[in-house]
Amino acid sequence: METRERIHQLVDELPETDLDEVASLLESRRPLDPLSRALAAALADDEAEAKDEAEAIEQAYADVRQGRLVSHEDLLRRLSSLANPG
Repeated sequence: METRERIHQLVDELPETDLDEVASLLESRRPLDPLSRALAAALADDEAEAKDEAEAIEQAYADVRQGRLVSHEDLLRRLSSLANPG
């Protein structure tokens, strides 16, 4: 039996309760793209959220609830017209 087949067999024999742990282990062994590698190496943001940051986030959610949005496509059109007037 080849190694890959043996691994599949072992996974199939695992109880459901162990699958998340094994999946995490296997995912940690995958080669990462540069962005994922940088994110994995980044330090956690351990600073407390400032009052003005919390207020800005709440305002953003309120804007979304009220429909005050600009779609990605519309934003690209607006930026393009600024970069290429006329």
